[in-house]
Amino acid sequence: MKKTVLIFLAVIGLSATFGSLKAQQMEILKVQREALKLNLDLLDKKIELEKAIIERDKREAKAAEASSKAENVSTTDSTESSDPKAIKKAQRTVKQAESAKKSLQKGNDRIVDLEAQIKGLESKIENAKYKVEVTER
Repeated sequence: MKKTVLIFLAVIGLSATFGSLKAQQMEILKVQREALKLNLDLLDKKIELEKAIIERDKREAKAAEASSKAENVSTTDSTESSDPKAIKKAQRTVKQAESAKKSLQKGNDRIVDLEAQIKGLESKIENAKYKVEVTER
């Protein structure tokens, strides 16, 4: 009887010890999972930033082209003529230039926003308790 009680107490003591170790390991895994999630978010934002930069460059080229067309139209005497088609064409060209400039500004704002998000994620990662290394295969 005494042996079974001692064995029972030993089993309970060992299970409590292993249970607390498992709880610690689970906490470490949760923190590591959070760090990995932050790293993945950071990589996603960097990819978005590169795409936004490429898109901005395209928009910049379109804006420059539209702006030069608008300047050419405004410097010619077609706007001073009484031809309504020429006037409408000149107005349309100016509107296209303004639209291209607005689009370019939106692209620049998006890049600034993404850069701020990336800095925020990098600071969170630096302050994280555990680091996760990402290796390429």
